[in-house]
Amino acid sequence: MTVLLIVNRAKPGAVALIDEMTAFCRSRHADTTVCFSDGAGGKIDPEKAGLVVTLGGDGTVLYAARRLRKEIPVVAVNLGTVGFITEWNRENWKEALDLFFDGRAVFSRRLMLSVGLKRGGATVIRPALNEAAVCAEGIAKLASLDLCIDGSFVGRIRADGLLCATPTGSTAYSAAAGGPICDPETEVLLITPVCPYTLSGRPLVVPSHKTVTISPSRENKTELVLTLDGQEAIKLNQEDSLTVRIDQTKLLLVKDSERHFYEVLRNKLNWSGGTHA
Repeated sequence: MTVLLIVNRAKPGAVALIDEMTAFCRSRHADTTVCFSDGAGGKIDPEKAGLVVTLGGDGTVLYAARRLRKEIPVVAVNLGTVGFITEWNRENWKEALDLFFDGRAVFSRRLMLSVGLKRGGATVIRPALNEAAVCAEGIAKLASLDLCIDGSFVGRIRADGLLCATPTGSTAYSAAAGGPICDPETEVLLITPVCPYTLSGRPLVVPSHKTVTISPSRENKTELVLTLDGQEAIKLNQEDSLTVRIDQTKLLLVKDSERHFYEVLRNKLNWSGGTHA
């Protein structure tokens, strides 16, 4: 058994945990391999790992998820500030590893996106866990985008941009753009306009088996950028088109039975009913 540690060394205390976690895994007869989310420390090789541990925040989980492309259990340890995705923390991570090594782990199966960028005669497929966003490059510029679902033309969206999100991503960029918040284990795909030009621009929730196509309309005059999980950016050409569908591979997060999504929402979004709610 090899445990792959994916570490964001910019987070306080992340590097210090490596030796402690390595010693703990060794006590459970498991080896460890260390990679860093800034690309140092070797290439991530999911074929050699039976378990992945991320040390950082939600961004570290996003980085890892796009590189695994395989359903390997992930223990996500939160050393950051947001923590919607990360189930564990620096105080209880040993409990998570014990659950896995003892065969008692319960998993949260998260949908991922398969984003196809068609350019010329070729299509490149890229994964995303939270969202794929097509937005105008620069500030206060309007994009004109044609939206189709399963080949049916939905409309021409004039907005700062348009994004497709998973339920996991519903608490991220999509929520900031006015999209609905979904239980992370629901099987849906969210389509959210970013600052639409008209009041009729509204988010859509569609079944997970649908295929979404986004193309620059003929009237588009703005440079466009595709962003995956807010971490990878690709400049688009006017002739490009995108297809977004749910990937066959899911992210398997080891769950903390004492941590509930609605409790996290209440705490993170200040739904306490108090003066700061």
